[in-house]
Amino acid sequence: MFHSRRPVPFVTLALLGALLVGGCVPTSPPMRFFVLTPIEAEKPSPAVLDDRRLLIGPLRVAGYLDRPQLMTRRSDGELILHELDRWAAPLEEMLMQTLADNLMQLTGSEQVLAYPTPGRAAADLRITGQILRFDTDPEGVAVLRAQWQLKDADGELLMPPQTAEYRARAANAGTAARVRALSVALGEFARELGAHLAEETGK
Repeated sequence: MFHSRRPVPFVTLALLGALLVGGCVPTSPPMRFFVLTPIEAEKPSPAVLDDRRLLIGPLRVAGYLDRPQLMTRRSDGELILHELDRWAAPLEEMLMQTLADNLMQLTGSEQVLAYPTPGRAAADLRITGQILRFDTDPEGVAVLRAQWQLKDADGELLMPPQTAEYRARAANAGTAARVRALSVALGEFARELGAHLAEETGK
């Protein structure tokens, strides 16, 4: 027995065509990528490093930070992962490079390198440690908590391990403002490192 197919109503076809032409077909929102920014140019401390080479790293990040997504930490300890807001590079690498850029600004020396260095260049001084916290809270306060130590070329401690925490408030609730606040907190960390370097080298 012959069965004819029921024709698709013209109105349905017209509606589908309008949706396609008008771009109304639902699409996923795009991912956004963010970078840390160095501090603005400042008057450097006079000859803090002289001709010595300073290596930043390794600075290991806490396990929860070893992912591309940005996170917000609630007061109850819960971490909210923002799937569409991501770091443009591995966070551990970006932290060390931005910290090195900051210390170049603060010391006026180009002999500040981020780990790992090309060709395993020797360093006269090295800052190592770990980043224990690097996130923002629901109110937009960025928190950086770090443990670090200063070593000489032979790996001997020049300063005992230090633990410090830095905070900066975002200008608004947007992700870009929160990333900027994280960059400001990292800049404060660099300033304290610069002060310790000046004290250690007698400058």
